[in-house]
Amino acid sequence: MRCAVAAVAAVWLSGTTGCGGNGLPHEVTPGQRADLHTLVGQARTAAGAGDLAATSAALARLKARVRMLRASGALEGAHAAELLKYAALAELKAQVTIRAQARPAPAVTPPPASPPAVTPPPVATPPPGKVKKPKASPDGKGAGKGG
Repeated sequence: MRCAVAAVAAVWLSGTTGCGGNGLPHEVTPGQRADLHTLVGQARTAAGAGDLAATSAALARLKARVRMLRASGALEGAHAAELLKYAALAELKAQVTIRAQARPAPAVTPPPASPPAVTPPPVATPPPGKVKKPKASPDGKGAGKGG
């Protein structure tokens, strides 16, 4: 993520080279330059900390400042458009990267140390003293009588 935010600063410095001191157009004052660099630094710091809300807020402030400088004529339209593009790309990159880092790893359930013990179902036994007597067979002879 730091790379995406650093891209905004790199474009700012390299994309406007030759237009003025520190890579910025002559119309941008030293105070405005410092302010823009501060906003890029805030976005970079927030991104490094994994704070998506703070990163987005810093990039939103940066974009608002670039639009203001463009509207006042202190920043040329092409330079402003390029900075706004890279700030938007940095914000998208932050959303993807920070959210991916924030997702918890899927929980892995370890296998049981040993298979669970299988207990046989209880056997129903009649209470003592109540033994059932066999019923007589249809031919009239009782069961168990040899006849």
